[in-house]
Amino acid sequence: MLPLVIWTVALLAAAFWIFQFTQLMVLSDYDFPGRYDKALWVAAFIFANVLAAAAFWFWKQLMQSVRQEQQRGGGTRGGKPDG
Repeated sequence: MLPLVIWTVALLAAAFWIFQFTQLMVLSDYDFPGRYDKALWVAAFIFANVLAAAAFWFWKQLMQSVRQEQQRGGGTRGGKPDG
């Protein structure tokens, strides 16, 4: 029974890694704040495997919320309007 659980967790982790790596490769270079950020994420995916995939998922969620806030709020800084 235990080997079945281990294999199931391993397959789910591999599927998550593949899905997140695909998401990374689909993103344009302009979606990243730094010049070499995409290359650094690829290196992290290769060396840190599932941990990098989880970190990328969190980073992607954070970037989406920041972009949504920028679109909604326009130019707010620290909760106060500019100007």
